[in-house]
Amino acid sequence: MQKVSAPVLCGFTTFWRADMGFEVKIFDLRFVILKKNPGKPLRFLEYRDPGGGGMSKVFSKHLKMILVGLIAAMLFSACAPSGPVVKIESPASPVNVNDTVTVPIKVENITDLIAMEIHLSFDPGKLEVVELKNGGFVRQDYLVQNTFDNANGTIDYAVAQIGGSPSVGSGTLLEVVFRVKDKGDAQISFRKTQAAPSGAIFSNSQGVGIQVSLANGNLTAK
Repeated sequence: MQKVSAPVLCGFTTFWRADMGFEVKIFDLRFVILKKNPGKPLRFLEYRDPGGGGMSKVFSKHLKMILVGLIAAMLFSACAPSGPVVKIESPASPVNVNDTVTVPIKVENITDLIAMEIHLSFDPGKLEVVELKNGGFVRQDYLVQNTFDNANGTIDYAVAQIGGSPSVGSGTLLEVVFRVKDKGDAQISFRKTQAAPSGAIFSNSQGVGIQVSLANGNLTAK
């Protein structure tokens, strides 16, 4: 079997693939192994717990569609977000050198948000910041920080809204307008700072931090 790369996301820890079958290891759940014999349809699904025990079940080939449905349901469940997610939204398609492109930082499924602090890094050899724009989800009543450094590839942005109702739901927190300087892939990531070890801080109306999941982005230039 040949191991192929896979991010540690949605509970996956390993993913194996081969011409005649593949294996998916589900973190904290069980091993799920699909095996396919040469020239034949799917024959069986085997369950093993991480401790090496557990049970094994063999299904006849006419249950192939049922097995596929069960696996899809399990993977969907494993990938369902359990709380707020803040992500750097990558462009859907490659962009051209010298183009300007707006990269939004978006939040999903958050409640009672009144303040945020975001620190990003980018490849200064491939990108340069033209402008930072508030996304409108959190009002910019009090602008704490709004800086970027194109020599070192850093962005620092922090705002708070004063009065009114806290932000609830999903929306755009910040928009970064980049100019593309060179071809290739350019990672845009949350950047660790002393005040924000994860790269971002979000606060509710009581001044308490909101736990979120962060997702980095990527831009490809051609």
